[in-house]
Amino acid sequence: YASIVEMEAGDPMLAADRLISLSETENIYQTAALWYAGLAYLKGKAPGKARDLFRQLAATDNSYQARATEILQELRPEEE
Repeated sequence: YASIVEMEAGDPMLAADRLISLSETENIYQTAALWYAGLAYLKGKAPGKARDLFRQLAATDNSYQARATEILQELRPEEE
């Protein structure tokens, strides 16, 4: 929850880092953490990092799969 607040309060890169840490431990929030980290990277002007996370989400069966696929289609390849 704190990471979402950080993302909205203006520090999306810190939020993304914390969410990535959360996604690296086995817990029920792993997939959601990846999703929100991807959004934080987009907000923090790091589309290349976001793309990597959305690719992971799009490649597995999860509740964010379709939305991750849509975002990947919208991101331009040159946005690294």
